Amino acid sequence: MSWIVFDDIFFILKEGINPLTLYSRADLFPSLEEHAAQGGMRIILDTPFQLVPESLYDEKSGLNLLQAILPYPGYGESAVRTETWPSTYSKIIYYLPAPFGPYHASETLHWMTCLAAYAQAWFDRHHTGLFTLRIQDTMYNLVQVNKVLKEASKLRLPSPDDSTYFTLKLVEKYRSHQQAFKVWTNDPSTAHLRILKKFVPEVSLLQPPGPEMIKEIIQGACGS
Repeated sequence: MSWIVFDDIFFILKEGINPLTLYSRADLFPSLEEHAAQGGMRIILDTPFQLVPESLYDEKSGLNLLQAILPYPGYGESAVRTETWPSTYSKIIYYLPAPFGPYHASETLHWMTCLAAYAQAWFDRHHTGLFTLRIQDTMYNLVQVNKVLKEASKLRLPSPDDSTYFTLKLVEKYRSHQQAFKVWTNDPSTAHLRILKKFVPEVSLLQPPGPEMIKEIIQGACGS
């Protein structure tokens, strides 16, 4: 059973349960309490993160690197988690929030790790481009240029129409590569796709839409 925990919502991915259901974050810990005794629990978190080249990482530096972006959250070294992205020679560093500690998950993963694994097959075919996924009012982005990962970011969207603006701002940062740039997005808005296609040579729409995309990412990239 996988628990995918975002800022204000969460999903439970359980074999045989379909479709994936969205829950309020207020129900998270009572639900974890109920299922913790069953064992085999995986928690996939969307906590703040730091991405560093694998060659620059050592275990002693993990806490310091994370504290550079999160100076006051009150976590210790035992809460720091790291995962390797082998295809990009990168390490993602994040922390396990204290309320999750008592549930003794058999595995914790960061949501960006799942996205990176899922997007890799697309990046293998499109060496320069942007993979962008919107979940409610948050946009997750991975940018690769000439087979090199340039950034992994998370953006809050103030309004429902901001996907287009922020996507184009990301593309603009790499305008010297714009002729080769591709975009893979899950925002199905007709206006969004039409505007992107004016500036980007190739735009593809992720399928399936909505929560089922989350299920596909978890099952395809991080196991069932």
